[in-house]
Amino acid sequence: MVEPQGRLVFLNRAAKTLLGQPGEDLRLEDWPQKSVFFWMMGKHTIQVKRCPWARALEGNTVDGEEMILQQNANTNGIWIAMSTKPLEDENGKISGAIAIFRDITSRKQIEFSREKHAYRNEALYKFSRAIVEAGNDFNKITQVVALSTSEYIGDASIVTTLKPNSNQFTIAAFHHHSTVAQSLLRKYVLAVDYSMDQSIVGNVIRSGEPMLIHLFE
Repeated sequence: MVEPQGRLVFLNRAAKTLLGQPGEDLRLEDWPQKSVFFWMMGKHTIQVKRCPWARALEGNTVDGEEMILQQNANTNGIWIAMSTKPLEDENGKISGAIAIFRDITSRKQIEFSREKHAYRNEALYKFSRAIVEAGNDFNKITQVVALSTSEYIGDASIVTTLKPNSNQFTIAAFHHHSTVAQSLLRKYVLAVDYSMDQSIVGNVIRSGEPMLIHLFE
């Protein structure tokens, strides 16, 4: 519960468990400077004036807004759902605001896991279908592998093949969603053959372990 000026006047035990003990004189505008916690929505820090409590003090009701509550920069934070409502005195003037929030971290983790599995299944289906449509055309197959991998990881994908009776690799296909990066790959990567003894691909083959490297930002 907060007063009209934004000063915290009451936290129950559950709120103190999530927020810690902010201090009786702490106001809304002081929260970011005091680093008590940070309100985050997605990847963007929520400005104090957009905090559900602040909006409630302006007369707005917020119902179950989801956000990340992060107490300091070294923690991952927890997901909460917050509902706020303005409090009015007998004359209808806003006298404060009350907030109710729940820890929904477990629920969000399940949601994200389901979304990830759904995305993987869709990607696998699209890849499998594209491979079938490519038939026995080796060039088409390598293009499908490069395109599908690039779309899945969101970065450059380069397919190399080992030359017959040699330890030299050659580029069979490549793809990047950025046209600039695609041009750079076409200009510099295609002109080079790679030795299995020196290249990253050779290390992957020898180790049997996958490796993900971000080539472009």
